[in-house]
Amino acid sequence: MKLILGFQLSSEKVDINYRSSIMSFIKHLLSNKYEDDFNLLFSDPIMKSYTFSVYFPNVIMGEDALEVQDKQMSVAISGYDSALIVKLYNASLSMKNKPYPMAGNNMILKRMRLDNFPKSLKQINVIKFLCPLVVRKREDGKDSYLTYKNDDFNKYLNIAVANLFNRMGISLENQSIKLTPYKVRTTVVKQENISFEVSIGTFILEGDPQTLNVLYQTGMGSRRSQGFGMFEVIGG
Repeated sequence: MKLILGFQLSSEKVDINYRSSIMSFIKHLLSNKYEDDFNLLFSDPIMKSYTFSVYFPNVIMGEDALEVQDKQMSVAISGYDSALIVKLYNASLSMKNKPYPMAGNNMILKRMRLDNFPKSLKQINVIKFLCPLVVRKREDGKDSYLTYKNDDFNKYLNIAVANLFNRMGISLENQSIKLTPYKVRTTVVKQENISFEVSIGTFILEGDPQTLNVLYQTGMGSRRSQGFGMFEVIGG
């Protein structure tokens, strides 16, 4: 299930770390109305079963800030746990028309709606990422980040998938996936004083449909609950 939130911004200038504000807003929704869920998700660092993406119309990208001329922002929150998404929707009702701080700006919730996923995935699908894909390689306690250009890209993407399914208690016979670039590019993202290279664009996604349908809801890769890895299906 997916929750779509529409915001009005008080200023055209949006800090480059806007994803942190969305993470804070999600925590705020749960802590105000569903304290048990908040404690379960955020008291200890656990794997989250949701992801989110942010869309700004008519945006001009800068090094440290975005210029959003329409002062509008849309946030999509997608999750494997439908009950959690419904709770976020219910909690968002009390936030309508109330300003929420966003690093020198304010985000004011104007619209919200729930959407079901329109279709199931096939064995081979054309997908487009709605936010960058992060693939993290962790060795000896140190992190590095891989893009589609790296030979180990699919290897470490599958490690992330296996970790996600294991933490969520999902057991499927074939969890392996393959992501092949189609119309893609790389970019560098700044998040909480860390810069890392990511992939964005259109890929061919292959795998068992059961596995792919889970990833359709949770997003794929690393840092999903920080606003990365959500995709849409555009062909198959």
